[in-house]
Amino acid sequence: MKNLIFYLYFISALLTYSNNAFAIESNQLATGQAFQDADQMDNDLIDAAEFETYFEKIFPSFDLNSDGKVTFGECVRGNFSANPGVDQAAVSGQVSYRFQAIDANDDKIFDLEEYIAYARDRFPYYDSNGDGSIDIDEFHLFYNESLPCSFQVSPNMTKD
Repeated sequence: MKNLIFYLYFISALLTYSNNAFAIESNQLATGQAFQDADQMDNDLIDAAEFETYFEKIFPSFDLNSDGKVTFGECVRGNFSANPGVDQAAVSGQVSYRFQAIDANDDKIFDLEEYIAYARDRFPYYDSNGDGSIDIDEFHLFYNESLPCSFQVSPNMTKD
């Protein structure tokens, strides 16, 4: 009986490790894909202009009704949400904090200009070594801080 419990525990631990390893690998693949989407010059670096262009590309995934403005409700229902469609994300404060940081004029919406201004403001933070570009490791920090947000590059703005 002891052996059976040990084996069940071992299998459970192994499955948990496998799931965590899969999640890490999936996150790395998603980060790599997002990095490629942002790296317009294909030089394995993202400069400030590319970073802003990337924010322009992902903006449509936040603007759920395609009116050019993102409301707090869209953030809660959409990609800023820990659980898209579940209002509990707003309770956590994560959505509210990020939304307020982007909504520079505090009019309870943000548009593409405010979103790009937010990118411009955040670029130096993610360029942690101050060399004027974001490498894959620095981008990984951006991507992980953006999680659990999921965003898609607008199909009409994909890389050639």
